[in-house]
Amino acid sequence: MFWRHGQWNELRARIAGNPPTLTTWINGVKFMEWTETEVRHPGAGGIALQVHGGGDTTKQFVRYRNIRARVLRD
Repeated sequence: MFWRHGQWNELRARIAGNPPTLTTWINGVKFMEWTETEVRHPGAGGIALQVHGGGDTTKQFVRYRNIRARVLRD
C-alpha cells in the first residue's frame, strides 16, 4: 500500500486549466486524474485544506507541514 499509516505522507496536487484538470499523487503514486466538464470556479482565489474521513473523529487529527504552492505557467 502506498499510504504510510502513522507517518508523514506526501500529497502533490496539480490543478490546471478552467475547466480544470485535477491530478493528485500520494507518496509518488498517481492516485487520481479528473477533468471537469464545465467552468464552475473562479480563475483566482484562496486555497483550503480539507479531510474527508470516517470513523471516530474525536480521537483523530490531521497535521500539515511544508505546504508550498506555485502558479503554473503555460
